[in-house]
Amino acid sequence: MKLSLEVSSLGKYINTLLSAYLPDGLTTCVDLKSIDHALQRLEFSHSHINKKYYQINKIPVFNHLNADHFASYLWFLANTVFKNAGDELLPTKLSYLNKIMHGLDLFYSVEMPDIFMLVHPVGSIIGHANFGNYLMVYQNCSVGATDTNYPTLGEGVVLYSKSSVLGSSI
Repeated sequence: MKLSLEVSSLGKYINTLLSAYLPDGLTTCVDLKSIDHALQRLEFSHSHINKKYYQINKIPVFNHLNADHFASYLWFLANTVFKNAGDELLPTKLSYLNKIMHGLDLFYSVEMPDIFMLVHPVGSIIGHANFGNYLMVYQNCSVGATDTNYPTLGEGVVLYSKSSVLGSSI
């Protein structure tokens, strides 16, 4: 994958953002193994998105200054840390960083599909649901449960601006 920052620099960048935006004194630091594993997951997703800014000559791209890329990456990273380390503090901070930077409420424990695309995700709330691959979410979308009824969104679903999917749906 073509990266805008080397892996070690990306790690320093994210740790600096965490320190700057969430200076609570609780020690949290993203390790390079998690950074790399989340990049592999992002690469897989981007390799299936044939859109401008996601591939150059069929090579997946990650630009840390592209907010859509970075919002997706922060979720991949938070979810990776949670799954691999069982830690909740660092994934919570990474999810909160995503909310601060992108206005995106996408918690680390939400199971996103392997292939998804966030398009200007400002104001979107993506909660627990069953998602199919090739999900595309635009700004100001909401997905979540009513009581304990979670929605199911199949493969290739596009949630355009101001879409809401709440409760059971198939």
